[in-house]
Amino acid sequence: MRLLIVTYGTEGSTRPLVGLSRALMDENVDLCLLAERSTLRSARSQGIPVEALDGDLKAALLSASKSETNNSANEASPPVERIFAHTLIELARDNMNGWVRTILQHAQSADLILFSGIVGYAALCVAQHLELPAIHLGLSPETPTRHFPSTRLSIALSQRIPKSLNRSSHRLAQFRLWRELRNAVRRARIEVCQRSGPIRFRRNIPVLYGLSNYLLPQIDDWPTHCKICGPWSIKSGVWEPPPPLADFLADGPPPVYVGFGSISGLVPGNILSSLNDALEGRRVLFSPGWRGVDAAQLPKNFFPIGDMPHDWLFQHVTTAIHHGGAGTSHMAARAGVPSVVIPFTGSQFFWANRLHAMGIASEPVPFAQIDTQQLLEMIAQAERNSTRERAEAFASAMAMEEGTSYAIRHIKRIAGGKNSGNPRDPFS
Repeated sequence: MRLLIVTYGTEGSTRPLVGLSRALMDENVDLCLLAERSTLRSARSQGIPVEALDGDLKAALLSASKSETNNSANEASPPVERIFAHTLIELARDNMNGWVRTILQHAQSADLILFSGIVGYAALCVAQHLELPAIHLGLSPETPTRHFPSTRLSIALSQRIPKSLNRSSHRLAQFRLWRELRNAVRRARIEVCQRSGPIRFRRNIPVLYGLSNYLLPQIDDWPTHCKICGPWSIKSGVWEPPPPLADFLADGPPPVYVGFGSISGLVPGNILSSLNDALEGRRVLFSPGWRGVDAAQLPKNFFPIGDMPHDWLFQHVTTAIHHGGAGTSHMAARAGVPSVVIPFTGSQFFWANRLHAMGIASEPVPFAQIDTQQLLEMIAQAERNSTRERAEAFASAMAMEEGTSYAIRHIKRIAGGKNSGNPRDPFS
């Protein structure tokens, strides 16, 4: 059995698929992972065959951030949501032909295509062309439901949607994305796959969500071909920190973690200043993400860290202050670490609210409304004994989940040919 796994996005979009890929390889499954070039380090460290897809998201985001900051000199902060969404869509348009071409090349010998994120349209074009089964790997809930609005909508729009339109908001978000990309998809289909005529993607494509059933229980109005498996994470095994980090950890009380993911280059500088004031000199492990950092410009109590296993990292901190990305939210919850969440864009608002609803994080405040006093209150909420006890109990429950094993069982059944058509329930 040979699988092709395809994604495109930030580190948070790739890492869960690295965990799933490694688990599949441990079961003697042959596979290749295609992803954004800046996110492949963890896959290579796990011995996973990889190839970079066209487009440099890291460079594009940092360039867009500088441009917007210069154009928004009189604003409190650059519009993060707009920057990220616009940059990702532009990259997809510009590179759709290349994505389809690379996926087609690797899919010739595949039994099944698994895809995630904005590259999904390219993967579906190839799956249709080669008549291969496909599985959507979800890292945030995208299937329409009445219980909450689409996580793809801006926070301003999602807050205005009445509950009666929740299900419709998911379809609206899907339509808006398709409208932005359909011409690029049609062109790639014609020029690369040599296929014309209307595009009709298969319905009822199986969806496996690499999410915790404790953070998001199975949704009762989802169709049966959509399953929440439990999280997919990289097992770091025995990992030794570099000597400077080991020395820092040994030189005082456990620190606080501060990190805003790959897109930290879009984070306004005033937030770090407010955080430093609110932390009042406490020891901090600071993850600068893709933007890098000049350590000399950081407060003396901030220790910058590079790429490292989050399951190891969160064992050594008391509190995690982060952006609410799905991956970071799950890792903090699984480690029993209370969170302070400052969401910036997309599904981060959804996960911030889920962590708070579970009682393992302070009430989230969007970055545009943050000041030092609010941060002081948020940190105090997260560090209450009741919050910490709830986080520890939550972690014990999550430790029982076997997300990769659950996903692998379904992947093997579909790749084995039982569900290669378009059944009513692909998991039956």
